[in-house]
Amino acid sequence: MIPDAREIRNKTIELRNRGAASFIDVINAQLDFNDKVKQYLDTAIRYRRSMLTLNTAVGKKVMP
Repeated sequence: MIPDAREIRNKTIELRNRGAASFIDVINAQLDFNDKVKQYLDTAIRYRRSMLTLNTAVGKKVMP
């Protein structure tokens, strides 16, 4: 997910440097990349919190 978004952003920047894309396209690509990273981090946080809740409920470390 993140590598694909990074690749799209980098290609858009390359197109901008060649004059084939506008500055707005670069900004939109960066915003999309930032959104994907935020989604990934939010998912990782929810997963870790769920593991903590499970471990707390059973009283020992079930999940790493």
